[in-house]
Amino acid sequence: MNLQEIRKSVDDVDNEIVRLYKKRMSLCNEIGEYKKKNNMPIYDPVREKEKLKILCSLADDNSDRQEIEELFSHIMLMSRKRQAFIFGED
Repeated sequence: MNLQEIRKSVDDVDNEIVRLYKKRMSLCNEIGEYKKKNNMPIYDPVREKEKLKILCSLADDNSDRQEIEELFSHIMLMSRKRQAFIFGED
């Protein structure tokens, strides 16, 4: 592949990431509404730790593992911020 073809493939992946991010945030909205309705806390450290462990286990090597943990830790932070907005805690 030449550089333009590789960049086109990266663009396609980026578009898919954005699509999936939007879907994930929509689900976070639902989770936030559920938690608010049922008087549940936004932050569930046990759930997040377990989820990160599962996601990191999908990595091929230690470098991927660290990057996956960083990526999903940030996504989870953004999800909590979204839920805090739903709770009126922005």
